[in-house]
Amino acid sequence: MTLSATTEQAAIALRSDVTFSMPWAMVQHLPFREQVRAVVLAGFQEMSLSPIDIIRSICAGVSLHEMKTVLDGEGIVVGRVDPLTAWVPNWKAHNFDFDFSFTTATDPQAIFDVADHFGAKHVSLNAMWHPDTYTQAELVEHYATICRRAAPHGLTCDIEPIPMWGIPRLEDALKIIELSGVTNSGIVLDTTHFFRGETPLDILASMPGDLVTTVQICDGYMPATASLEDECFHRLWPGEGGFQLNAMIDLLDDIGGLKAVGPEIFAPTYALERTPAEDIAIMARESMLRFPKLTAIGYSPPGNY
Repeated sequence: MTLSATTEQAAIALRSDVTFSMPWAMVQHLPFREQVRAVVLAGFQEMSLSPIDIIRSICAGVSLHEMKTVLDGEGIVVGRVDPLTAWVPNWKAHNFDFDFSFTTATDPQAIFDVADHFGAKHVSLNAMWHPDTYTQAELVEHYATICRRAAPHGLTCDIEPIPMWGIPRLEDALKIIELSGVTNSGIVLDTTHFFRGETPLDILASMPGDLVTTVQICDGYMPATASLEDECFHRLWPGEGGFQLNAMIDLLDDIGGLKAVGPEIFAPTYALERTPAEDIAIMARESMLRFPKLTAIGYSPPGNY
């Protein structure tokens, strides 16, 4: 991706009725103030925070109070805390080493307290265990329990289906939500996980759009050229691979599922190369402008012909 692409499209506005969100994974290599600066430069309104990055910022001398002050000063909202993994007894990752699990070993109450502090309304639930660890009935009960615990904090618990883990597909997450009977439920829809899970677009078209609380857009080769584990941390920018992203975004728009949207590109090279906030912002914004339904000029509100 070239940085000149954004310069050519600078006059194009993003849709004003969609919240554009910067996932923590895009800016985790930056100091906290630079993370927020990247969000501002991209023209996004929101960002997510992860527990481990909050801890890193505190260790770097930036208090929770200072973080909130920086965010408020720039008018940036923390939309979600991501991830919450310890919502079942046997929650550790089955396919990564303990170091990986340790960095997500945050008590649910601590997640809720952090969400309260920043005013976040969503928490992302990951299911890192092996798919055979729990029955559907057990997952339904665990999910209902964590949702009930989160409710007094005004939090929605959003399941992120991930093919290599315990809730692999969108349809699995939808069934758990349906059977749980809770109302503070939702879905994190990540395009890599959706297409690698081989969920038909028809499933997406028929689901309630209000369950999709955020869409994380990235791309990948078709067919896949790497394992699920490797690809998760080496994604392509939206529009650079073979995923049916335009069709997916059009469907999400049709069902009312484009509320919060952003690119999510896990790329270790950002940290190694110390990619600055300016470059992250340019690439993030340009990647969203590639999709007509995400731009002001490519979207017609209902009733406009």
